[in-house]
Amino acid sequence: MRGARITVAQARLAGLLLIVFVALACESAPAAELARGGAFGATFEPIGFDGTDVIVRQEQRVLAFGPAGRRVVVQDAGLREAVAGGGTLALVRRRGGRDELLAGPIGGPWPVLLSCPAGQRLAPALAGAVVLWPACDGLRVLAFAPGGQVAYDAGGRVRALAADGDRVAWVAEDANGELRVFTRGSADPAAAFLRHLGVGAQDALVSVAVAQDGRVRASRTDFNYETTCTTVGDGAGAQPRVRKDHCPRRVTFTAEGSVESQAGDGDGARAAIVRRSRSGAVLSTIASYADFAIARPFATDGVRIATSLSTCRGSRLVADALATARFTKPSCPIRPTARSVTATRAGVVRIRVHCAQGCMGVAGGMDLRLGSLGRVFTSETFLDLTAGRSGHIAFRLSRGQLRGLRRRGAVTGRVSIIGYEHRTNFTMRVRASR
Repeated sequence: MRGARITVAQARLAGLLLIVFVALACESAPAAELARGGAFGATFEPIGFDGTDVIVRQEQRVLAFGPAGRRVVVQDAGLREAVAGGGTLALVRRRGGRDELLAGPIGGPWPVLLSCPAGQRLAPALAGAVVLWPACDGLRVLAFAPGGQVAYDAGGRVRALAADGDRVAWVAEDANGELRVFTRGSADPAAAFLRHLGVGAQDALVSVAVAQDGRVRASRTDFNYETTCTTVGDGAGAQPRVRKDHCPRRVTFTAEGSVESQAGDGDGARAAIVRRSRSGAVLSTIASYADFAIARPFATDGVRIATSLSTCRGSRLVADALATARFTKPSCPIRPTARSVTATRAGVVRIRVHCAQGCMGVAGGMDLRLGSLGRVFTSETFLDLTAGRSGHIAFRLSRGQLRGLRRRGAVTGRVSIIGYEHRTNFTMRVRASR
């Protein structure tokens, strides 16, 4: 009997230890998802980190997500650009026909550092506690530090600006329309010209990134999808590398390499966020997207990474350790509630469908193929269904197709729904009305 009591006590102790272990494991597991957004227009745009908090912009707001939950940092209808890091927040807002640069600690206050006539302005850059922004004429780079303001001749009109630590890099367009890459550090007496990036154009998209060890990545993409990437310096005196292909839309250097946000090409390649080594080899794919036209924004401090992913109905903000982050898009299948449907006397085929995980934004078109009876295509449709709810999609047959369906009595049709985030194929038995 005594041995039985010991056995029961040991079992209870083992069960208690198991519960504690599971609780600790759940607590230590990284919670990748921080928040969910409703509509696609409310997508989170991570702009930096502040301690344990992820700082994001969502439309006209700057939000902080962290262990204490969500808090609103800034809410301003005129908000245009924002960047955060190292405890500093810099933002550009439009007010009264002017664009104002404000900066200060994450918690505020944010005094106005510069006010320019309203126009297309670049996002500010942060180098430690120093805020950088082009002057109103666009021909100088202004550095706003706690000790005062310093201006640098940009060598042309500033088209892109970036900073990391105490290093600054920018791309300027000179009077001849050439794009030139410059860099400087805190110990540099003046900006150093690095390399020509090609000929600029009004429709060119230009980006630049800089690391503290001197590496600079610059790229140019025009509306003809002709791109030029230039990598200058890698801390070992390497010669500049120039290539023409699909360049990264955004690059952030880390200790071991870089993190790049890449848009896919016209052949259907997927957009992705990838982590690369210093040699250029892909270490991991952090996230991939079905929409190849847009490279999603991300923020990283070299240890963590945050980005925004589409869900079946909206978006979600995710963050994780950079070395192990793997973000995947959920599957959002659209399925018919029945495998057969009867066409109306007017030739309308209405199919009831449901989305187990919800679906939204399916607006790319629908295709119904009825074998030898031909194809029916609907170019505009929209589904906005919560999880488990059902709705209808509809096709209208031509007079010839309706006559053929009545003659046969029934045919097998293949339905394709091609959407912004979802693509679904299924077969249906289409019957003629009696």
